[in-house]
Amino acid sequence: MPIATDRSPCARSCRDDARRCPDQVRPSHNQVRAVSAGRPDQNRLIRILVAVDAVLVGALVIALVVTGVNRAARTGSAATTGSSVGGSTSPAPSASASSGPAHFRLPSGNIACTLTADSATCTIANATFTVPPVAGCTGTVGHTVVLDANGVATPCETGPAPRPAGEDVPALPYGSSSTLGGRTCTSATDGVTCTDARGVGFRLARESLTLLPQGTAPSATPAPSATTASNVTSGGPAAGPPGHKGKGKG
Repeated sequence: MPIATDRSPCARSCRDDARRCPDQVRPSHNQVRAVSAGRPDQNRLIRILVAVDAVLVGALVIALVVTGVNRAARTGSAATTGSSVGGSTSPAPSASASSGPAHFRLPSGNIACTLTADSATCTIANATFTVPPVAGCTGTVGHTVVLDANGVATPCETGPAPRPAGEDVPALPYGSSSTLGGRTCTSATDGVTCTDARGVGFRLARESLTLLPQGTAPSATPAPSATTASNVTSGGPAAGPPGHKGKGKG
């Protein structure tokens, strides 16, 4: 059968009647086979894309689970270390923890103390007890008492005796305490008592200086010997007239 060309009457009339030119409108066998051969490649590509999507979704789910577990672990750790309502107690304060004023006076004003991270130092303006002089000291001994890591000392002081603390210094009420550096000073009507965590310290009053605990000796020079100082005792109650109240013996 002759093949129709674009110029043949059949080719021109194919646009009007496809039945008259079947060779022009029907796809060839090779064209049908090529189209059929391309479909498996499209199906394979679709399966690959579905598999990739599944992997990405799985990775996202795993990441969310891991993030949630880590967040829960951090929250649980913070709750364990912090104080809980009605639960475990708070961690013990360190040696540098403080409460109360670091610098204060007794209500009488005769005794004033200063607490630092290294020591507790108290001065007394008017005292009736006496402390033996320290060799080489040209000043006075007994107006200042220091409690530090070495124990209790009464250093040699030059210049005039300290004056009573004024109203500008905070007063520590009788029965109240102040703590700093692991040392606590307590205000009382019979003077001030300062001790460290070992119980080593002193009680300072107008009439006496008492070393604590009983049997404690003062530290090395320039502290005086407790056994020779008048009214400086090692342990036991402070000396003074009984029943003294009001402003206290400080």
